[in-house]
Amino acid sequence: MRYILAILGALALSATFASASTVDFHFGSATPHYTDKISKTVGDLTLDVTGYRCSSSGCYQTGKMVEWGTGIGIYANKKDSHQVDGYYKDEVLKLTFNKTVKLDHVSFTYYTANDDFNLYTWDGSSWVSNGQKDACEANCGNAHTVHSYAFAGDYVSNMFLVAAKGNDDDWKFKGVSVSPIPLPAAGWLLLGGLGGLAALKRRKMS
Repeated sequence: MRYILAILGALALSATFASASTVDFHFGSATPHYTDKISKTVGDLTLDVTGYRCSSSGCYQTGKMVEWGTGIGIYANKKDSHQVDGYYKDEVLKLTFNKTVKLDHVSFTYYTANDDFNLYTWDGSSWVSNGQKDACEANCGNAHTVHSYAFAGDYVSNMFLVAAKGNDDDWKFKGVSVSPIPLPAAGWLLLGGLGGLAALKRRKMS
């Protein structure tokens, strides 16, 4: 009986690892409104998006973030674009998850061949630059076309920055896909369960 329970326990823990699938967050609102935070929850994973404007003197959070039908933008004043842009000041979106995740891809609208975005990952003590990315190099379509950038590396954290830097960069943020990272403790439990199986097997053979 103990042998059967040990097998079931190990299989259950293995299933926990296998169930860590991609979670998609999509943005777009039929009724645009100014806000200082946009939150969405999928299952037990929550994402908070906040907006910042940055210059050589530093960054400050802006309450002028807007979720349009085509995605999230930052509209500071009538001279500013309704997108996340690098005009006058660099505009930044901060993505904060309630759990540690692996970044799979991000998507944009209003993205042209001249536009880039910069990604930063929080390593627990500071922001690490992951460089400049380009989600569309040619034939970018119209403003409503969704462009996605898939990350080849392991970008793992609970916080990321997606930034528009410089006059040539502007876009709207349409969504993000992530893979939740299982708790480390589950790994030790799985190893313990497998070890228990081996011990029971040796005992049976003896």
